[in-house]
Amino acid sequence: MKHDKHKVKVPAIPTPPTFRLLCYLDQWVLVLLILPCSASAACDRLDRDALLSLPFNTSLNWSASTDCCLWDGVTCDPVEHSRVVRLSLPRRGLSSVVSPAITNLTRLTHLNLSHNSLLGSLPDDLLSSLPSLEVIDLSFNRLIGHFPQSSNESMSVFNVSNNSFSGPIPVSSGGNHTSLTFLDLSFNKFTRPIPPGIGLCSRLQTFRAGFNALNGSLPDEIFMLAELQQLSLPVNRLSGPISDGIMNLTNLRILELYSNNFFGQIPGDIGILFRLENLLLHINNLTGALPPSLTNCTNLSTLNLRVNNLNGQLSAFNFSTLQRLATVDLGNNNFIGQVPTWLANVTNLEVLDLSFNFITGSIPGWLGSLHNLFYVDLSNNHLRGGFPLEFCWMQALTLKEASDIVDRSYLELPVFVKPNSATNQQYNQFLTGSIPIEIGQLKYIHVLDLSHNNFTGCIPEQISNLTNLEKLDLSDNHLSGEIPASLKGLHFLSSFSVAYNDLQGLVPSGGQFDTFMNSSFEGNAGLCGPPTAHMTCPQPLSPAGRRSNRNLLIGLTYGICFGIVFIVVFVPSMIVFIRELQT
Repeated sequence: MKHDKHKVKVPAIPTPPTFRLLCYLDQWVLVLLILPCSASAACDRLDRDALLSLPFNTSLNWSASTDCCLWDGVTCDPVEHSRVVRLSLPRRGLSSVVSPAITNLTRLTHLNLSHNSLLGSLPDDLLSSLPSLEVIDLSFNRLIGHFPQSSNESMSVFNVSNNSFSGPIPVSSGGNHTSLTFLDLSFNKFTRPIPPGIGLCSRLQTFRAGFNALNGSLPDEIFMLAELQQLSLPVNRLSGPISDGIMNLTNLRILELYSNNFFGQIPGDIGILFRLENLLLHINNLTGALPPSLTNCTNLSTLNLRVNNLNGQLSAFNFSTLQRLATVDLGNNNFIGQVPTWLANVTNLEVLDLSFNFITGSIPGWLGSLHNLFYVDLSNNHLRGGFPLEFCWMQALTLKEASDIVDRSYLELPVFVKPNSATNQQYNQFLTGSIPIEIGQLKYIHVLDLSHNNFTGCIPEQISNLTNLEKLDLSDNHLSGEIPASLKGLHFLSSFSVAYNDLQGLVPSGGQFDTFMNSSFEGNAGLCGPPTAHMTCPQPLSPAGRRSNRNLLIGLTYGICFGIVFIVVFVPSMIVFIRELQT
């Protein structure tokens, strides 16, 4: 018997309409079964009532008729959907007090009300009522009073900066803060010493408490925070030496202790902190020489030690192996020697301040070859010589492409300007010669200060090309001639002084010159016109007047000549004639 090799095709059985209808009905039944579950998963009634009790709810379009888990800024637990776990409302223009009702959100893990205008003090039980809180950010508000203390173990981020909180900083010595990684208390009114409980924050990476009124010394417990990357405590009343214990913070990238009362030497082994990027110890009472190990901090981008009592020969320290170094600020100390040549190798240098030291020699022209350099302050030293012509071609101030590379909010070249915290010491500085006309190439300069020198000659007309200029100070020199009238085209000029020179002529009027006071021009006896003391200038003579004066001058000249001839020739003859008559 032969078998058929071909398969038998079975015709498809059409799906009856009733069967398809049953499938659709099953789906709708499933939806209807799910709906009650969804309704029961709506946010917890107590949480909803707590949110509606917050005084700023009216500006958020929250509605009691909708699920609060769908409200703006509200997030509920994805598993236990009924409970609110996050309240995030930054930058919403909120301007009320923080109601105690917020403490009823007992499952809250994240609270962010930053960048608003919240007022008043916080509920005393804020943190103790929210035991699950991991992140709290109340920064940039108007909150006052003591911050509630808590031993919250789950907190990892704590930011209450830029408010007006007072009293001790809210770190409890009896609490367990092992989860805390970020602590920002800066820009408040916190007082008293840093509490010993800070040492319990073993995972802390960022500690900021600057711009407060903290006093006392740095507690040794801070040096136990091995994971710390940023220690920022500027503008306080902290004092004492900087302990060698700081070398334990080997992960430190930012150390900001400026504007305090620290004294003593910079720790000799500070080079162990090789990860340091920003070292800001300025405006203290530090003494001694720079530690040689500091050159091991090869990741430094900002070194600011100005306004201390440091000393030594700057050329003895070679920072040319810090290729990331962008800011070197050593002004207002007691450093000696010439401008160090190793600066020529710091190719990323943007800011250089060596003012108020005992630097000698001339200003090296090679500074102008540093492509990113836009701020130079060498004022109040013992420098000699003229204005370096190379400065007129500084790329960061002449080329837009180069100036865009450097990240800064403004460009300055105050070559000779006193720092704000200048001491009363007087220094002789005699930069001589004329101001080069090539200075007009610095089109992106905002500040030009050449005051207190011995510059001579006229004010270059080319300065009017510096259309971004905001400050021009040429005072206390020996400049002569007139003030170029073209300078009134500098529309951004808000500070101007040519006081105590030998200038003369009419003070320009119009533009920004109508806003400058007499103090901008005093000490120039030849200047006239508003706003100087000589309100009017001598009027030039008319052509007719000039002709009349010319004729008068010619007449006087002839008269004088005739008188001389009369005296020399006729008077002796008359004397002889009279004597003959007498005899």
